[in-house]
Amino acid sequence: MTANELKALYEKNDTKGGGFFFSRETMKHWGDSMPNYGVRSCQFIDSYGKPHDGWELYRKRPVGSEGLTSSAYFDKQGLLHLSVNEI
Repeated sequence: MTANELKALYEKNDTKGGGFFFSRETMKHWGDSMPNYGVRSCQFIDSYGKPHDGWELYRKRPVGSEGLTSSAYFDKQGLLHLSVNEI
């Protein structure tokens, strides 16, 4: 799975219109770009304590003046973006 593949699947399945991770405005704000993203398979626990098999969207290099390195997590089943506590 590449970052571009995850983006395409997420946007295809995003019924709530919350795909801000991949918007041009968000990436421009943080000084980020699609080539800076990587994707890896992971397991995580969401903010409600439920375990998931998912995808971690991570930054290859820090961005912005703060050196942002945080990841975003997506459930493999529904490609929902979830708030998580990584296992």
